[in-house]
Amino acid sequence: CITETTDALTKKSLDDDDDKSKPPSSEVKEVTGWLGPWISQTVDTPDLLVEAGYSYLMDWAQDDVPTYMKTTSGTPILSLPYPQEINDIPCIMVRRASASEFADMIIDNLQELLIEDDDGPPVVMGVALHPYIVGQPFRLHHLRRALAKISQAREANDIWLTTAGDIAQAWRTMVPPTPDDCTKLVSSDPDQLPKKPIVKA
Repeated sequence: CITETTDALTKKSLDDDDDKSKPPSSEVKEVTGWLGPWISQTVDTPDLLVEAGYSYLMDWAQDDVPTYMKTTSGTPILSLPYPQEINDIPCIMVRRASASEFADMIIDNLQELLIEDDDGPPVVMGVALHPYIVGQPFRLHHLRRALAKISQAREANDIWLTTAGDIAQAWRTMVPPTPDDCTKLVSSDPDQLPKKPIVKA
């Protein structure tokens, strides 16, 4: 499934270049990151992603700091934070939070992260938005308030507003994997995994 998805995405980009009704793209970007459908995966997913050429994934919500995960190949894969709480699907559709409450959550999360220790590593604050949910006018009205706070923080140079791919690239430059991150896992069979944690901060 991972290889088929990657091939389909790559083929779509190349097909778009062949479509004379569309302007040609200046470059076809390599697909390097993965967010699984419904954030579903198995213990083998990191190994399969590395095998398919991916360098980061966003399916493990274990921290707000990127971390390297060991794989059986010995090539670590970077795990980027993906929001489970600041995410309109579980928040609004499942937990039934109002649009106003969701906007408040975004603002409160941002403000708290800005208050936390400046001496620690940079953290990632993702906000997962789906247009069919927050794009409804009665919800969008409240979302604009949260986006204004994010925009203010950006203008004050308090945050870097960017993409997951840029975060992954910057993190690998700032915090390259250690030799321990590159140690091979003996097996991805859960019964044979080492007893110590395999995720290193």
